[in-house]
Amino acid sequence: MTVAVLDPADGDVGPFARRSAQDFELEWYSGTVKAGGQKHNKTATCLRLRHRPTGFVQTAQTRSRENSSKLAFAAINKALDEAASSVEHSRRNGLRKAQIGPGLRAGEKRRTFRFQDDRAVDHITGKSARATDVMKGKLDLLWP
Repeated sequence: MTVAVLDPADGDVGPFARRSAQDFELEWYSGTVKAGGQKHNKTATCLRLRHRPTGFVQTAQTRSRENSSKLAFAAINKALDEAASSVEHSRRNGLRKAQIGPGLRAGEKRRTFRFQDDRAVDHITGKSARATDVMKGKLDLLWP
């Protein structure tokens, strides 16, 4: 069994985490899907929202600007959160894999505890001692 010890997530995943009003570009336009004739052509209620640092684009097309902006911001925030989560997950997996290594049976073995025989063996120094003594904190028995 291998164990990896990682620091708590710091939460900073670059442009996905830091969001401000200046990062967004709003473009209002008249929609193309619904009917409406003259009124439709002169009211711009559809929104194209672009997040400048990442290049993510989200559009929303409703009857009011307020609803369009709510939908677009909700969708782009969800996409940015998912991207941030993915980046953080891959970073932590990389750290975990670097600590654990290949996990081969004998390749990276440090110590073996055999409680049936009451033996503890340190494979780096080559010393062995009673497992009960080592478990009580007498690690100096395994070190030179």
